[in-house]
Amino acid sequence: MTRETRYLQTKRGIWYYCRRVPIAFRQFDNRNYSRTSLKTRSIVVARSRRDAHERADENYWAAMLGLCSEPQENPSPFLNLITRRYEMEKLQAVHKPANEANSRDSHFLQSALEEMIKLVQLSKSYSPHHEPPPARISEAFELYCEKIAFRELVNKSENQKRRWYLSRKTSLNNFISVVGDKYLSAISREDALKFYGWWASRLSPKRGAKIFSSNAGNRDLGAMRKFYAEYHIYFGLEDKPNPFRSLSFRAPIVKDKRPPFEDEWVREKFLSSGSLKFLPEESRYILYALIETGCRPSEITNLRRSNIIISTESPFLKIRPGPRRELKSPSSVRDIPLIGIALEVFLRYPDGFPTYRDKSERASQHLLKALRARQLMPSHQHVIYSFRHSFERRMLEAGLDYDLRCRFMGHAIARPDYGGGGGIRFRRDQLLKIAHPYSEDLFE
Repeated sequence: MTRETRYLQTKRGIWYYCRRVPIAFRQFDNRNYSRTSLKTRSIVVARSRRDAHERADENYWAAMLGLCSEPQENPSPFLNLITRRYEMEKLQAVHKPANEANSRDSHFLQSALEEMIKLVQLSKSYSPHHEPPPARISEAFELYCEKIAFRELVNKSENQKRRWYLSRKTSLNNFISVVGDKYLSAISREDALKFYGWWASRLSPKRGAKIFSSNAGNRDLGAMRKFYAEYHIYFGLEDKPNPFRSLSFRAPIVKDKRPPFEDEWVREKFLSSGSLKFLPEESRYILYALIETGCRPSEITNLRRSNIIISTESPFLKIRPGPRRELKSPSSVRDIPLIGIALEVFLRYPDGFPTYRDKSERASQHLLKALRARQLMPSHQHVIYSFRHSFERRMLEAGLDYDLRCRFMGHAIARPDYGGGGGIRFRRDQLLKIAHPYSEDLFE
């Protein structure tokens, strides 16, 4: 479902508004779906009426949530007012007021509703024990993904959103398997410690069982800690004690690092005459670009024409976030001169690699599988990311300045940025010191 067609369905040519009622609001709205005919065959008109219905639903849920969280001695007038206003907004989403009386009634209801909401909010401000609506962990996670995590997800690509969701869903499922699908606000410190102990047993298992890393445990604990905190902050409970606070495992002192490729290996196995002809052209050219730019696979596969500056004296890549895609960190924004075989690649692919756009994991998996099948990886520890490590080591051995190396790699620099790393021509001349020779027939 795209943004243009969200909550829209068509039946026999007529458009309908159909929106699932969030779990958190079913305590006062027992519908599974808010569904109504938009009485039009035009998608343009349907979108406008859909927007009006969407606002009506959200106004209704917000008003009812405020009323339920602060029960009144006699709630009937408020309930009637909220319901009448909701029905009026839904009616006006399809039909304008038929006469002046309807219009006056609408203005009266709007003013009265605004006053009621102000009163509810005022009473809430004096309630030190306000709690969010009861929701089990799995139910609260739906609201979390739909509303609370919006700021975190808004600039991610569809693939980045999928990875974000799967990672957090795995952590929640692990917790539920240990403690159960409890009400989120009822999670205790004992529950959190039980989950911590479960992970501790996986880090030091019995003989023959799989050993997990402390990073995996910290990922789950961190995901639950953040989920619990942000859910309650959303309902105004910033000071609610977090049962997962201060629970983590020490990271290993020695981490397994991805080894770099030796220069001789790269030149003999990947850049010599006739090498890599078994790979599809886009995959092969992505690998060439990785060798001579030091970019992350996701940065290469998501390049577009606006990122590939060819028609200039010193061609370069502009690594930038996309309209719906984030970079790993702010320091990842950088310009990388195109030299050697990388320049030849982008002269042939000035629009990037559409087959693998927003599919960097698939590109890496295809390359790794193909190279290992032909014994082109020096060891099992070598992966596609090893080309990036090789690029960094080549710069070090060639004597490139530390700050410049950080800029090319997209690493943060722990000092003020005054010079910007030099002009693009200067950067190109520095990188030419490490350029690999390559066979001229690689592009035939």
